[in-house]
Amino acid sequence: MTRPRTTPVEDWDTVLTGGPTPPRSSFGDGILLRPQTTPTRPACAEFDSRVAHKDQSSPGVELGALRAGGAGLGAAINVSRMLQPVTSRPYMPGYGTQPSDQGTGLLPWSWAVEQLRTSRNYWLATAGADGQPHAMPVWGVWLGEALWFACGLRARKMRNLSAQPRCSLSTQDPEEPVMLQGVAEVITGRERIVEFLAASNAKYAANVEMDFPDPAVNATVRVVPRTVIGLKESDFQGSPTRWRFPG
Repeated sequence: MTRPRTTPVEDWDTVLTGGPTPPRSSFGDGILLRPQTTPTRPACAEFDSRVAHKDQSSPGVELGALRAGGAGLGAAINVSRMLQPVTSRPYMPGYGTQPSDQGTGLLPWSWAVEQLRTSRNYWLATAGADGQPHAMPVWGVWLGEALWFACGLRARKMRNLSAQPRCSLSTQDPEEPVMLQGVAEVITGRERIVEFLAASNAKYAANVEMDFPDPAVNATVRVVPRTVIGLKESDFQGSPTRWRFPG
């Protein structure tokens, strides 16, 4: 079962420009950020059957551990959609990458999820409207098949995402890194923001109040993965794995 596609739109509006009402995502509670130019979706041939391998591991993440202690915030999120990525070796010319049936082989998606779930810090890479790159460490939470973080509406990273929502998030461990590429989506539904805040407070042993992720002051951002790459430094040539998601 795959993630639902977002509804195609001709002219997306950014959250910060004050234009017409931005389209809601197919998840029902987020605002899609408009890219400067609408990216072309890859053709189905991108998932090359000659090298693609369906990951048979269970990608479901038990989110009950992220439950908050307070009443009203304790209900675990029901993860009904199971991510089913197409798994293959990434194209790494010049690095001696082995075929997918050699070395460690293709890593299971559950391994990548564990790195995304447990990393304390994440490197967020964005680009401005002029193409100027920007990287900044952020706290984040793997929640409901996506990586979430919060930041101020006037922060450079948020201004960049409003102009170009495509971004990359990387875990902090350089020996077993996982790099996630996706499209940023601002979440405005109070219930989902409360779920994110509870998960973040539980992960970081924090006590952030609800006024911090107030959409009028700070953005709560969700990045659903489109492509994820991970590897183990101990088997640099035999472990690199790419996970691609339809849509």
